[in-house]
Amino acid sequence: MSNKKSNSGNPAIMYLDNSKSDDSKTIVNLFARNFSQNYSSDFCPKKALDYNTHINICKIEIKERDTFQLMVKLPNHACKGPDEISPLLFKSCAGALAAPLTLIFQRSLDTGVFPQRWKTSYITPIFKSSGDKSDIKSYRPVSISSIIPKLFFL
Repeated sequence: MSNKKSNSGNPAIMYLDNSKSDDSKTIVNLFARNFSQNYSSDFCPKKALDYNTHINICKIEIKERDTFQLMVKLPNHACKGPDEISPLLFKSCAGALAAPLTLIFQRSLDTGVFPQRWKTSYITPIFKSSGDKSDIKSYRPVSISSIIPKLFFL
C-alpha cells in the first residue's frame, strides 16, 4: 500500500514557525492556527457595515429557466462540497431539479432565511506558487462550498 502523503505532491513534513510535524492531524491543526491568525471575523468592523440601505429581497423573483441554465453550465471538473454531491448530478439532472431548486431558492428569499447547511464549507490550503512548500505560511485558504448555495448566489 502506498503512502498518500508521498503521492499527493505535498511535503511529508511541514512547519509553522517553530512547530514541525509529519503527523497529518498536527499539520491540519497548524494550518488552522495559521489561517485563524491571519483571517479573523473581526476583520470588518460592524460600524463599517452600518448603512441605511434597505433591499426588499421578497420582490426578487427567481425563474426556473435561469436555475436550469446555471445548472447545465456547471463545470464538469468542479469538486464536491461538504454535502458530497457531485456537480455532475446537478448538471445531468438539471431538467428534473430546476423546478424544486427554484422553489427552494424563492422560499429562501421570501422568508429571508439562508439555510444553515448552506453556510458550511471546506477550507483547503492552496500553495501560493512561491516560497517553501513545507512552510504553512506559503499557503492561502480557499473555501469550497456545496453546489446548491453556489447556484443560489449565481
